[in-house]
Amino acid sequence: MIERDVFIDILVDMHIMDAISNETEYYRKFPSEDSINLYTLIFEKHKVTKAQFDSTVSAYTRRSMLYKEIYDEVLLELNIRLDETEKLISDREN
Repeated sequence: MIERDVFIDILVDMHIMDAISNETEYYRKFPSEDSINLYTLIFEKHKVTKAQFDSTVSAYTRRSMLYKEIYDEVLLELNIRLDETEKLISDREN
């Protein structure tokens, strides 16, 4: 099983990648099956395999309260990054 902190980082990266690839600017450039390749880059970055990721997801789905705690941390990190990005944009505009 992937370490909790690494798993959280992977999920954060996956959600960011999903958000970017679903933007209309990129949306039509990549067929949906290419998302597998985008995730492969994330797995490589964190030095895990898709099989490790899948088994970790499977393990956490059997422990729904723990999975919810992990997703709370994922959402917190995504919101922190969003706030930081919005601040950078605001600082540049002023």
